[in-house]
Amino acid sequence: MNYFTVRKYQRLIMEFENLVYTYWQSLPQNERDWVPGIEGVKRLENDKSFQLRQLVAQKIPAVEWALKEMGVSYIMHSYPAPAVGGPVVPVSLVMSTIDPNLGHSHISNCKIIDMINIAKGQAAELRRKYFWKLINPFHWLIEGLALIVRFPFLVLRRAGLPPKVEENLISQIIKGIFLVGILLLLLYKGIKLTHTEIFELIKKWILK
Repeated sequence: MNYFTVRKYQRLIMEFENLVYTYWQSLPQNERDWVPGIEGVKRLENDKSFQLRQLVAQKIPAVEWALKEMGVSYIMHSYPAPAVGGPVVPVSLVMSTIDPNLGHSHISNCKIIDMINIAKGQAAELRRKYFWKLINPFHWLIEGLALIVRFPFLVLRRAGLPPKVEENLISQIIKGIFLVGILLLLLYKGIKLTHTEIFELIKKWILK
């Protein structure tokens, strides 16, 4: 993930928020506005709200992906009443924007709003973090070095070998040799990395 990806996610969350609020406001307030559903079963939708519901639904996969990438939890667990019993049901708060009755009880709008606000805050924080990386030349140097170390294994994976090839002990030793060689070359050229930058490079080597 980088600055531009986070900015895209931030815009997506804000667009989703505005669309959800518009959808909620369009929901009918009384039975006369209801549109007959399948086989005459009435649903709490009118023509306008149903069109907006479709737009919200189309954005749900992208929003859930963005939240997952940013580390924002959007799954809550719905517990059954003790007297009734039953399984604990995982419920997506993103999906609950159009169907608040996915669990054992109704999901309030407040919980969904809290989740959206947390996502907005996380996006803003990540955007600040990645902005400083964007303008830091040593960040790009470390990224480039990490890519050089991994390059042979990326080629092998592209050729069809499984990802676990890169994770075995021999591969880690080979990457370690590459890393030491690159650091020695930088010292020879007069480029000195700080302890923090070396640690960041090693972390990228270990965690890929």
